[in-house]
Amino acid sequence: MPWDVLLVRLPLSVTAVSELPLGYVFAPFGARDSVVRDLESACARRSCAIEWMSPSFGVLRTEDFVIELELVSAARVLLHVQGASDALEVLDAMASALGARAVDCETDRVVDLDDRVTASSGLTSWQERKAAEVATDRASQSLLDDGAEVITMHAGPKSPRN
Repeated sequence: MPWDVLLVRLPLSVTAVSELPLGYVFAPFGARDSVVRDLESACARRSCAIEWMSPSFGVLRTEDFVIELELVSAARVLLHVQGASDALEVLDAMASALGARAVDCETDRVVDLDDRVTASSGLTSWQERKAAEVATDRASQSLLDDGAEVITMHAGPKSPRN
């Protein structure tokens, strides 16, 4: 499960989406072509590129991180971030290019991209979950490799033997 970050235009005084009044409407970024151009330019300045799989879904891959982009609406871009903290520089560039702020979808809080320690907390949390998941998978595989018996139960009726 990646670290999910939402890019939206928010008033500077807002520190969490939950502070917004009911019915708040996010200001749109502009036409899709303009948004794509702005995102691509921001990435190009960081020496990386977005590969668009469809008009609303793209993937940015580097050796250190992967960011999947979903153009959810004219006012929201959802990012699925995996990998190293170098991704924060690209995330910051994308947010700046759109005049947006980044919101950590898990905490509902605005990510302070000017403070790399605070900004990286959501990504670090994802990295820790991923490391624990990998360790669990390796432990399970190790048990199987060591000859541990896997027992499965059959819930259906037994078939008659002839």
